[in-house]
Amino acid sequence: MIVATIQGKKEGGKHTTVINGKLVTGDEQQNAIDVLYSKISGIKFDDRSYGIKKLNSNEFFCYMEHPEKDIAGRTRKVLIVFDKNTEEEIIKKTIETMELNYDTFLNIYNSSNVKINYNVILLCIGLCIGALAITITLKNKLSRR
Repeated sequence: MIVATIQGKKEGGKHTTVINGKLVTGDEQQNAIDVLYSKISGIKFDDRSYGIKKLNSNEFFCYMEHPEKDIAGRTRKVLIVFDKNTEEEIIKKTIETMELNYDTFLNIYNSSNVKINYNVILLCIGLCIGALAITITLKNKLSRR
């Protein structure tokens, strides 16, 4: 599943919300926005134009600038929550329905994926070094007996 939303261009304008590639309105839209905001409530945004964060083992949160500014000339950010089992075609349709560039989204996702993998590698190296140090220490203690 993927949900994307953005505030309207006009002051007090309604959000545009897309679920699994389909534009939604009314109660369905409000429920989707409420769920999305509840999932990202503790996340701090920085001033970058985009970012991606892992919410849990299954879900990601992405934000990116929309090319169209609001009526006051401010940048609008699209908020996107999706799970790792969402089909690529559904993600692409959702991104394009939000009038965003799918290649830009892929670049954001892939760059963060590299960072996540790099952190996993560093963690594994650290664990191996720790295990080796414990093994050497125990071996030295046992050989003194």
